[in-house]
Amino acid sequence: MPEHEEKKWKEGIAMADIIKVDTARVSAAATVISKYNKKIRDDFSRVEYSIKALDREWVGKASTEAVRSFQELKDEYCDARYEVINNYVKFLKVQIDAGYEMVEKNNEYLADLFKK
Repeated sequence: MPEHEEKKWKEGIAMADIIKVDTARVSAAATVISKYNKKIRDDFSRVEYSIKALDREWVGKASTEAVRSFQELKDEYCDARYEVINNYVKFLKVQIDAGYEMVEKNNEYLADLFKK
């Protein structure tokens, strides 16, 4: 290891060790993602309502097939997609936003103990 990098490493400021997290931006991103996730779910519900209304007026094999295809898509995709994104939002808010702040405060406290 070159001398100047060894010095940085010993001082604890090696570039590979520095990770900066803007928790306010992470939290804001999680909020926006959550908003769009709910909007997609709500929009899908409106489409489902329209499909059901159309089914009452549209009679025939094509109608039955269209409603069946939509229902399959909804059953296989809609709820699972919502849950995956919702879990991601929870991860961002709990682990990154709140968790990172807690770890940083704890690290600062421990660093202060070593300074004494």
